[in-house]
Amino acid sequence: MNFEDIEQKTLLYLQQANNPLVRIDVLHQHLSNDLPKDLMSLQDFLEFLNQHELFRVINPLPMEENPGMKDVFDEAGFASEPCVLLDTRIPTSEQTYGMMLSQLSTLNNALGLAMREARDNNDTARVHAIKMAIERSVKLNERVEAALRADLN
Repeated sequence: MNFEDIEQKTLLYLQQANNPLVRIDVLHQHLSNDLPKDLMSLQDFLEFLNQHELFRVINPLPMEENPGMKDVFDEAGFASEPCVLLDTRIPTSEQTYGMMLSQLSTLNNALGLAMREARDNNDTARVHAIKMAIERSVKLNERVEAALRADLN
């Protein structure tokens, strides 16, 4: 087994993946197509990734107490299997706050358009619901900005 080949192919895959967070079983399967003779077991591969300085393994929340939650998490897009990402692809806290503020801006724009449409249609129930959503969004935006300021100090 050539650890260097495994490392290089893992690096290449993780650098090119659209989503920086890759399920380990998916990565292992991809590598087994390229390195069938050389590839270690899934458990050994997980151990290899855990001990490697360039990779960060993210383990899912334990779900033994409520097995039905796995389906809920999967449907919501949360990882229910161990995942790995390159250390270099972990966003800084500033980048994370920036992404959150950008998404909130997009949400606020969409809510503004929805509010105009609801008012144009004289839909008072919808206007009220959108107004409540805007208030929550503004409060969340303030909390994110406050957290960013605190983090920068």
